[in-house]
Amino acid sequence: MSTATSSPSHSIRFNFHDQDWTVLELDDFGFAVEGQLLTQTSPDTYQGLLHFRDEQVPVEFQTRRFKDGQTACRFINLEIRDKERLQAIRKRVELIATGNEELASRSYDELAEGFDGSQSTENAETENESTAPDKRTFVKSIALLLMLLLIAGLALAAVGFMKSRGTLSVANSALVGNYLPINARIEGRVEQVFVQEGDFVKEGETIIRLSNRELETELATFQLELDNAKAKVTALKKQQQSFSAKLDVASQKFAMDLEIAKAELENALSQKKVADSSLAKITPYLETGAVTQLELDEAKNNAFAAQSEVVAKQKLINQIEFSQKATSNNILVMGDRLDDDMGKLVAEIDIASAEVKRLDQLTQLARSQIKQLEIKAPRDGRVFVTYRQAGEFLKVADEVAALSVPGKSWAAGQVTAYQANRVLPGQPVNVTIKSLNLNLTGIVSAVGHRAMYAKGSYTADFRGTTATDVPVRVLIDELPDEIPSGIRLDMVISTGYGIGWLDNTLGYELQPFGRERLNKDELAEKLNSDKSIVSQSP
Repeated sequence: MSTATSSPSHSIRFNFHDQDWTVLELDDFGFAVEGQLLTQTSPDTYQGLLHFRDEQVPVEFQTRRFKDGQTACRFINLEIRDKERLQAIRKRVELIATGNEELASRSYDELAEGFDGSQSTENAETENESTAPDKRTFVKSIALLLMLLLIAGLALAAVGFMKSRGTLSVANSALVGNYLPINARIEGRVEQVFVQEGDFVKEGETIIRLSNRELETELATFQLELDNAKAKVTALKKQQQSFSAKLDVASQKFAMDLEIAKAELENALSQKKVADSSLAKITPYLETGAVTQLELDEAKNNAFAAQSEVVAKQKLINQIEFSQKATSNNILVMGDRLDDDMGKLVAEIDIASAEVKRLDQLTQLARSQIKQLEIKAPRDGRVFVTYRQAGEFLKVADEVAALSVPGKSWAAGQVTAYQANRVLPGQPVNVTIKSLNLNLTGIVSAVGHRAMYAKGSYTADFRGTTATDVPVRVLIDELPDEIPSGIRLDMVISTGYGIGWLDNTLGYELQPFGRERLNKDELAEKLNSDKSIVSQSP
């Protein structure tokens, strides 16, 4: 094998095409050698051998560049094993550079097995042989002790696991079944608070009075506009009555005129008949000379005038009948002018009446809103808490107070989503009120949002902060009346271990509310009873 360049004995070498090259740089991605491996860079892949003393690592590479008398190359498809061997070679070179020749003389496999170069192999073997019995005894003792500790730990873990599986704590628990929130139904500023915590109130009793100047001004405006609209309707109806009186007078006048016109028509017909008769009598005497042409023309004129008078009287009758008919249709005919004031008045009255109706509805709505400014107790109960004081501004649905109402109560809390499958209706619950040093018993009646909302919701004051929490409701019997709503509780559900005989032995059997323990009739009766309880909840 020929050598391209000379180098120190502790340098890394690279063999390519039967020539050795001194490696100047080496990392996990490539290397650089002194000199020029190829005449020019190429995308082709080549094979070479990196070696240091007795360590050899075959590699595939590509040349990247020639610069300053060096050739830079990069590894292609370098396996993890080869990468580790290259790292070991670099480590040996570093050890030689720092003077640790003993460690550097060891192979990759010896270094990987943790060989300690500070001792010779012979000394280590001698020491191991002399101390082997003592070490074996010590190791056995340690192993036995560790085994005993492991067994004890497993036993404790089993006990803890069984204990954790037998019960489940409910987080964020509070008494909410006898809690009845009272909310503002309209915006307003608190004007006066009439009750304080602990007061007993009757249904319909005013608790808080609000004021809303804008609403009061709006009501006054609506009332004024309503009064004006009603006055306008009244005035229009008076005009309608006046015009109706005119129509009545006109109708009577037209009836009288019609009678007179008919009489005049009869007279005109009589005169026409006389004129026609006179003309017929004298016409034959014109030829005999007994009647002159002038007398005949005068008779013709009289007959024509009589005919014209008849036609005029007929037209007058037609005109009077038309006026009379128009009057019956609320149209007043005044000569050549038609007055349809009645139609206009009827239309204006309809429009004004519609405006009155609209303003009346707005006024009634404003009045009902004004009434809602007085917040009243929805039922008998004791004031649990008042949240507001005079001067505060409330928005719609803001909670202003809460009552404690009598009757059976229930508590609400949350369990995490991964624990929810362990909770079933009918499981017994231990309830503790630490502030009152009181222990109670309960029973799980609902699990999950759908069940809670279907049978009476609970307010946001008692909800958990995690969106994935699952709500749990617990019915509590024999709750003393003096316990206020919203008090915090500690609830522990006896979930059992899921092993029938063990649960029965330890008393973790589901209570009668459990669906598995009831027939259809009993279950329906229990659910109806439960709904009646929840109907008293908020």
